[in-house]
Amino acid sequence: MRKSVTGTVITQNTVTLAIGDVDQTNLLDLVVPGPNAVLRQASFTTKTAGATTGTFSVQIMRGPAGAVAISAPSAATFIDADLVTGTIQGQLDGGPTDGAAEGDRLAIKTVKTGTVSTGVIMLVTFIWIL
Repeated sequence: MRKSVTGTVITQNTVTLAIGDVDQTNLLDLVVPGPNAVLRQASFTTKTAGATTGTFSVQIMRGPAGAVAISAPSAATFIDADLVTGTIQGQLDGGPTDGAAEGDRLAIKTVKTGTVSTGVIMLVTFIWIL
């Protein structure tokens, strides 16, 4: 008897995210990679630390203005603004998108807590199951 194996396609993208000193939705130069794509995980790593203390929550969004959520919002202390370069701040689980989402621009919504300066730069790696 023959058995068939269903293939799973996984793709990974990394982008740079500048987080400011105000709450904002940051549009990325990245899109939902395929119809019914599932965001398995987004990983956040410090590239450049900020000069002051403070924290951020993050949420992965999609659409022209970043208005449709792909993930739940993280805890308010998910991103620590002054952690050293190379620190992996954490991973955020995503969820499924619908067929109409293919090609939608991605965004990351941030909400700050405490006094935060500009200059926080993160590397964000997205892992998708197609």
